[in-house]
Amino acid sequence: MLIDANVFLEVQLDQHRGAASSRFLERVAAGDIDATVTHFHVDAVAYILERRGDDGAVETFLLSLLGYDGLSVVTQSVVEKAMACRLFERYDALDFDDALAVQAALKLEEPTIVSYDTDFDDVPIVDRTIP
Repeated sequence: MLIDANVFLEVQLDQHRGAASSRFLERVAAGDIDATVTHFHVDAVAYILERRGDDGAVETFLLSLLGYDGLSVVTQSVVEKAMACRLFERYDALDFDDALAVQAALKLEEPTIVSYDTDFDDVPIVDRTIP
């Protein structure tokens, strides 16, 4: 399963779904759940934290990922990113970052995206679940 940036942001920004997201991420960290996140989505979280003016939060978030036993961080090639462009052209609900998530999920055995973003519900080639 692929984790969308918004799951990490719920925890990092202490939002209303932060507790559920935290419990899910703790299971990933413990290795009870195997999950993947793209470098793009890691960078998106870091960018949002930086824009909020909390540089320390960026480093804390990035270093915390090193302790996740069940998490793989994957890099997408330029070809994969170009293939994602076809996805957002095909599915009106997707923007580029969502299309990157779908493209990454399709490479996994189980094309599931853990996300609060309901746009994925309009893409029949992946399943969306929430933490």
